[in-house]
Amino acid sequence: MKSPRAIAMWLLESGGVEAAIAGDLLEEHARGRSIHWYWRQLLMAACIGSWNAIRHHKLLAFRAVATGCAMEWVLVFMWNHWVPDLPVFSALQWMVQISAALLTQILVGWVIARTHRAQPLPMVLLFLFCFLAWYVYGVLSWITALAAYPIAEPRFLAYIAIFSVTALMTVLGMLLGAVLALFQKAPSAKADPTTT
Repeated sequence: MKSPRAIAMWLLESGGVEAAIAGDLLEEHARGRSIHWYWRQLLMAACIGSWNAIRHHKLLAFRAVATGCAMEWVLVFMWNHWVPDLPVFSALQWMVQISAALLTQILVGWVIARTHRAQPLPMVLLFLFCFLAWYVYGVLSWITALAAYPIAEPRFLAYIAIFSVTALMTVLGMLLGAVLALFQKAPSAKADPTTT
């Protein structure tokens, strides 16, 4: 198992943060800053590094979003044609929807990270943000329709619960897919016989 310091360094490198910033954060932590301060600064640096990577690699960012959208379209097409209609509030429907959200988003995060190796984590985070915005926009109409019901209405609570859990599984799945892709070892380069 990796130490928290190794995980922090990996996160900073994957997020496109310069090594000097990582060193400064470690120095400040060694001088007595709390672990909460350290991780808060670390996550902020990773977010800023990801934003800078996206700004400086616009074509790569567009390609990452296009790749993710194409994959999501294929997955939705497969879901609509191969998964039978299930009762809305049944346990089977919950299990199928939640596990499908987790597994499909692991695949999407993995593919985006593997096909955008120059900036894998920023590109996955960009697509995740775009996907969540699209997901929330898609369900706004029924959320506003349900808002007419009292908040304690069982049907309202069930819809909010399935929406929230599916969104959480989407985020976790996509990030897990990116981490799996990043932790895979790159193929080793064979030695060139002419350079002996």
